[in-house]
Amino acid sequence: MDKRIRKICTMALLPGFILGICRERLALWHDGDPHPVQIYDIREDTLPPADRLQLRRGIRAETREELWLILENYLD
Repeated sequence: MDKRIRKICTMALLPGFILGICRERLALWHDGDPHPVQIYDIREDTLPPADRLQLRRGIRAETREELWLILENYLD
């Protein structure tokens, strides 16, 4: 099977992740779940305005690796 087709099929089967804001804190959802699986001790008001706007809209990560790369920006 073509690598590109395999990747598309794999992505279709695996739910992604959404980073956003819940109760004024950085939070993580499994894509499609109504409740966050993790709420981090990072307050929304400590983040730059551009980051707050992106998080209010939701930042999608397709894989755990991609999620970790995004989270590293906020957890430092």
